[in-house]
Amino acid sequence: MSIAGLFRDIGQSGALVAYQGQDVRYVFFNFQMNLFLGSATAVLILGLYLAPALIPIELQGFVWLLAANPFLESLTQTNSLTLQKQLRFKILGIVEICSLLTWLTTVFLMLNRVSGFLVLLGAQVAENLCRCLLLFVVARSRFAGFATGNDLQHYYFYQFVRPVVPMIVVQTLLSRTDYLLLGAFSTINELGTYERLNQFSRIPISLTVNLCDKVLMHSYSHSQNNLRLFQAVLSERRCSDCLSRSVTIPS
Repeated sequence: MSIAGLFRDIGQSGALVAYQGQDVRYVFFNFQMNLFLGSATAVLILGLYLAPALIPIELQGFVWLLAANPFLESLTQTNSLTLQKQLRFKILGIVEICSLLTWLTTVFLMLNRVSGFLVLLGAQVAENLCRCLLLFVVARSRFAGFATGNDLQHYYFYQFVRPVVPMIVVQTLLSRTDYLLLGAFSTINELGTYERLNQFSRIPISLTVNLCDKVLMHSYSHSQNNLRLFQAVLSERRCSDCLSRSVTIPS
């Protein structure tokens, strides 16, 4: 899933965060990129049917569950980022709580009734499906659409995708090194315990630290063209005269 998802985000998220205009075409272009990349990732994972030796026997009939997760995650990206830029953190927090509760409920309902593999995969799919549906309910499909244009392609592909892709590939591979090492030199029970601890630890983190990240992201996106404000965001200092005396960075 990690290998197939290497190019699920090739810089389009950062491009949407940085965009300061009001042209809704830039939001639609982000949505269609996420839709295409999420679908491509799902197709690559479904291709595991052609290489059954790569997945455990218990999962060979449930590859569609593996493919559903990155597809649903891709569908949520545009809605989530746009709502963050609108400072609608309260509703995002409610959606996150509901999604985590859905994950926990699914785990408890499926526990000891199906194999452990299906418990973990089913809970993840239920969580992502809940988050995806709730965000579409909140956004009312206002950020879902299709658009094209040379300005959109230049902005997304030339300014963001081209320099960001190598970094994303390296970061994704490095972030999975621990799982690769544990998979090679430990038992499957140890690997499973490590992965579950990471999942449970993200519950308080997702409701606290991630919210700070989103606030910082919003501050950055609105301050990047102002040198004093930008320095204040990065250094976490108070700058009383930032709003009265601004220096615009040439494009």
